[in-house]
Amino acid sequence: EQLYISAFVQKNSGDKTLSINERKKKGMNELRTQFDDEAYTAMGMFRFGVYFGICIACLFTLIHLEASFPNDAQVHGSVESWAPMIRMYRLSGCCILLSWAWAFNFFVFNKCRVNYVLILEFDRKRSITAGQMLEFSTLFTVLWMLMITASTMAIKE
Repeated sequence: EQLYISAFVQKNSGDKTLSINERKKKGMNELRTQFDDEAYTAMGMFRFGVYFGICIACLFTLIHLEASFPNDAQVHGSVESWAPMIRMYRLSGCCILLSWAWAFNFFVFNKCRVNYVLILEFDRKRSITAGQMLEFSTLFTVLWMLMITASTMAIKE
């Protein structure tokens, strides 16, 4: 405790010298994370829902495009028709998958009350919440799915 207290609280605070008990109390308050369940706003949750809905719409559009294309053996349903798309979008897809994993990790850390901001040495004033990370992940997923849908429509036309 003394190591943490000395790392977070200086002995002198302005003009007044703090006692050991005051420094301990202030240091322990610095170590605690304020777990606020209301930190993620309703507007953020709304954006998350809209982005997620657009992702599902893009997924159904891709399925419809593949199913409605004429039964050409060279193009329809073959692995060769999707191979260039997989090669083209796999790196960005892996990055998006990583952002989803981070968002899930932040969510679990918040639910289990793990002080990941202190453990990972994030800046307390600029750290991101699990809800914000989910919102960014869904936004990037929407952009990724829209690019895949547009590429598929351009190839199928």
